[in-house]
Amino acid sequence: FLEAGKIVENYVSPNSAGTLGWNENREHGQHVACTVLGDKTPYHAYTTNDGHAMSARLIFQDIGNEEPTYVYPSPNLYQDHFYLAQYGGLDSLGNSVQGGAVLHTNSWGGAPGYSQDTALIDQYVWDNKDFLILFAAGNDGGPSYNIDNQGEAKNVVCVGSTNALGTGISTFSSRGPTLGDDRIKPDIVAPGEDVDSAGAQRNNYYYTSQGTSMATPAVAGTMLLMHEYFDQGWYPTGTQVAGNGFTPSAALLKAVALAGAVDIGVADIPNYNEGWGRIHAENSLYFAGDSKKLKVIDNTFGLLNGQSITYHIGVSDSDGAEPLKIFLVWTDYKGDPAASIRLVNDLDMKVTVPGGTTYYGNNFAGGQSITGVYSDERNNVEAFARFNPVNGVYTVTIDAKHIPYGPQPFALVVNGGLDRGYGTITIDKTVYGPGNVMNIVVEDLNNPNLEIDVLVTNSIAGDEETVTLSATGVNSGVFKGSLPITVGNVNPENGALQVSHGETITVTYQDSNPVQTATATALVDIRGPQITDVWFSDTSATATVVHWKTDENANSTLYYRQIDPVAGPWQAFSQNDLALEHDIPLLGLQPGSVYELDIASSDANGVETRDDNGGHHYIITTLSASGGTMVLYVDDDDGTVSDLTGQGFELDWINNFNAFGWSYTHWDYKILGTPSITDMNAHQMVVWVVNEGYPQLDGTDTTTLGNYIDQNDRIPRLYIAGQDIG
Repeated sequence: FLEAGKIVENYVSPNSAGTLGWNENREHGQHVACTVLGDKTPYHAYTTNDGHAMSARLIFQDIGNEEPTYVYPSPNLYQDHFYLAQYGGLDSLGNSVQGGAVLHTNSWGGAPGYSQDTALIDQYVWDNKDFLILFAAGNDGGPSYNIDNQGEAKNVVCVGSTNALGTGISTFSSRGPTLGDDRIKPDIVAPGEDVDSAGAQRNNYYYTSQGTSMATPAVAGTMLLMHEYFDQGWYPTGTQVAGNGFTPSAALLKAVALAGAVDIGVADIPNYNEGWGRIHAENSLYFAGDSKKLKVIDNTFGLLNGQSITYHIGVSDSDGAEPLKIFLVWTDYKGDPAASIRLVNDLDMKVTVPGGTTYYGNNFAGGQSITGVYSDERNNVEAFARFNPVNGVYTVTIDAKHIPYGPQPFALVVNGGLDRGYGTITIDKTVYGPGNVMNIVVEDLNNPNLEIDVLVTNSIAGDEETVTLSATGVNSGVFKGSLPITVGNVNPENGALQVSHGETITVTYQDSNPVQTATATALVDIRGPQITDVWFSDTSATATVVHWKTDENANSTLYYRQIDPVAGPWQAFSQNDLALEHDIPLLGLQPGSVYELDIASSDANGVETRDDNGGHHYIITTLSASGGTMVLYVDDDDGTVSDLTGQGFELDWINNFNAFGWSYTHWDYKILGTPSITDMNAHQMVVWVVNEGYPQLDGTDTTTLGNYIDQNDRIPRLYIAGQDIG
């Protein structure tokens, strides 16, 4: 089942015995791996005993031990599991690991709740938006709130289990919603009962198992095939056109899978038993001759705060037999485990149907969309569905309601009886600035030409440019081209669009069959962000945190230099976060010194505003290293509320310091990380409040604390507070 070269890597997590998948009664890893990509002889020739993606290759990560019900993942999921699988490098044991994975499937999990580990999983996908991660929902059954915490991650595909026929939900399959914020989970389901796959005890050995562990690799293998569908250029024609190939984002693959999913039993999706239904690859993908068509938009730049974008979709279903589904999925910024709502970036979708009725995303009853104003502020999946859609043009509007970290990319998938000849036009951004290049794509599947023209105009400067787009292949249905954006005197038809601040760019394509005009619009922004509300916190001997706000999503830069007791050169520290609120740590400062700082933010187009405090610069003074301040309060608490006082533990600690008259420095661990020994020595004692995740102190923390305690020239005073400290 695993021929030579099939396993690219087999590496072991810390604390694992390295035997999972190979010991008798511990064949879980072998079973699930072969469901994804097992290949029974003859290799690369399909048989009914093959896995779902039989030609794929495997990186196997062993997190098992001798106990059959326990697993030992690395404390650093981000680096040791996901990063190594995708990019390779050195594992925690110092071994070289080859990467190259595009998908990571996980048939393990822990107790419900959005934990620090859950946030770390979401962060990895945010940082690597084309890397798809799946987790099993868990086997704790109903009635609700039993999804494993890893499966609660917003950016993963969480998989529940059905019976072998896919006609009912397994009694053992964990139910949603998510604990604390009631998001829809699982996302999708697949058969997880009576699953035969390869065992490890001997050659040609099968055994039957059940669980969401078995359902998850079935979905993983299917989604690998979906990845290959886009990568090899089968979209949009349904035949392979190499020039149409692209790497799909994780959000796009998730949207495609959910849009094709089948409601089980009574029409009632979405729900907390099956999510959006049972996976169905044939429903999800389009091949030449299929009655069900597919339209996808993988917007990898996305929307900034307050922006919106509109798409027009033609529906022409001769017999009205195809339901229409529209799914919006986005990879969200990591959530805060202490927050009541874990969604950070909030997009809203509304669909206006022929005749003018508007439906809002996720406003469902009886398995389809219903009318009425509705705003989903919890899920990063929004959907529209109608069983019997009318023919005509559907208008899909996506609003960036609240994007504190942007821009927010997204995937839009439309599945149903679409008009394949209804031409659409997309551009790669919603805001352009000087020096940008606009990339234009027209999709028109009944246009046989090798070239087409589009017209680009602006609303104020009065420039216009004709751009010739080239087909990606013969009868490819896809045409691409680009146009530089510049600032200067208007010079029509010179191969670049001259723009001014605040105007609208319109790109127009005249479709001849059917006769209609397709347009895409964007704004021009050549001014930098406005900086307000500057303040400083957590100033210690070697660090400070600088806070400010901007009126648009912007990156952050601190310009700083020491001016007393010695003058130093200007230095810069940048953080590319495209945020609205900026909390930037400045580390490595000298104790007992005066610094002047300027604050700068640059928008998505690279236009920077620098705030030098009216020419006076901002001034901070670091603490002396002599230990004059009483307490260094290291705050790594999750925001837990005290049962005794009814307020957060952070406020409890600060109130107690003030009640005793103790001077203190607040050290925000989530922003500043591990304090240095210099910072700890600048205080008479250290109070360290840990979070409730595991491990509560990482390797850097324990090493630094050990060195602090082992100092010979002072008596260290350290108090660590938290749950399960030992």
